[in-house]
Amino acid sequence: MIGQNTTGSELIIFGTAIKNNIPIIGAYVVVTNPVDVVVGRTTTDKTGSWQVSVSLLQLVNGKYSVKFYGSGMKTEIMPDGDSDYIEINYTPPPVQEILEVRDLEVLNANNVESGVLNNITANLKWADVREMVFGHFPTSFKNGLTGEEIVVTYAQAQKVYQYEIFMYVSDDATPPSHSYPANDPGWVYYGASTTNTANVRCPATKYVAFWVGFRTKETSSQIPKPEYDY
Repeated sequence: MIGQNTTGSELIIFGTAIKNNIPIIGAYVVVTNPVDVVVGRTTTDKTGSWQVSVSLLQLVNGKYSVKFYGSGMKTEIMPDGDSDYIEINYTPPPVQEILEVRDLEVLNANNVESGVLNNITANLKWADVREMVFGHFPTSFKNGLTGEEIVVTYAQAQKVYQYEIFMYVSDDATPPSHSYPANDPGWVYYGASTTNTANVRCPATKYVAFWVGFRTKETSSQIPKPEYDY
């Protein structure tokens, strides 16, 4: 028996090696993807069970071979041997989280955690996810609610329609406790942009930092934050 399951950013390929109703212990297992790249090696345990993990960033859909070596197993593919194939056709779920953009910068300050800007307007710019080239996908972005890495495909990136801007506001130089805006009371919601730029008016005598996330047409999550009261 060979099966598959996804968890987080990985695809798990697993199975149990049994012959004549007896678990096969210590057999060497090699899993190869459709372009003949070995993606996992392991051995069967005392119950005959085994599993390998494949990063979703490196996943290739198609027919994977699962070959067994040793412990009385025949390496040839069934019906001549004990090895077999499994068909992988993975479709990522919709991007339901607000995910962090890349290359965020404040053009008229030193960095994103830009210190006291004293009522100036911060000119923000970041990489437009929709303009990233096809060859950069699939790739991962950080979830704005948990910081977890979420895999995004090129097709999903083309569904991005809005960027959401958050500002961290502090009376002293204390940095945010999270690099993402959830679960830190210092973060406030500033507004949204349909382009990869924004002009943010900063409060006087406050230390500030910025975080920008994107949502697709399938995004349902919200980062509950109040707007800043100047």
